[in-house]
Amino acid sequence: MQGNKSIVAKRYARALFECLETPALAAQVLEQTELILRVLTPEIESFLSKESVGAEIKSSLVLDLSKAIKADSLLERSLVLLADRNRLGVLRAFLMDLRSRIDAKLGIKRVEYVVSEGMAPGDLAAVQNGLAEALGGTVRLSVVVDPNLLAGCILRIGNLVADLSLRTRIMQMRESLSVGA
Repeated sequence: MQGNKSIVAKRYARALFECLETPALAAQVLEQTELILRVLTPEIESFLSKESVGAEIKSSLVLDLSKAIKADSLLERSLVLLADRNRLGVLRAFLMDLRSRIDAKLGIKRVEYVVSEGMAPGDLAAVQNGLAEALGGTVRLSVVVDPNLLAGCILRIGNLVADLSLRTRIMQMRESLSVGA
């Protein structure tokens, strides 16, 4: 069942993506997609995916959301189409796939930066600029504070993970010492 949802979401996302002819339009739809993802709570997702809720109610809610974020007509029509066809259960997957496609088109890299405590804005900007230079493109940095991290950081870029935490370095040293003994 989950596989079918993924296929449906990708199909709708690809169809909308192929209509985004200019980088400016793609950037606009990306911004609107981000807004929807921010307000799409698990409770809202659950409500929208219920079979017992009529398509008219779902379409109305989607239209209200579209108007609230001033959605591009292509995005609005895609959302209404999902609602009319009772496919809002794939909404998050649709938006995530669409975002991924637009990111690739615009050269945007999403990086999760895990640290032990919050950072000053200047330090954050320096990290973001350094990553943008190293990765060659625009970087969207999301910072996650993990108090269990003693020192160092963990970077996640897509499927790539760079664990530069103190715990990992100590474990690596322990392994190399035990192999050498």
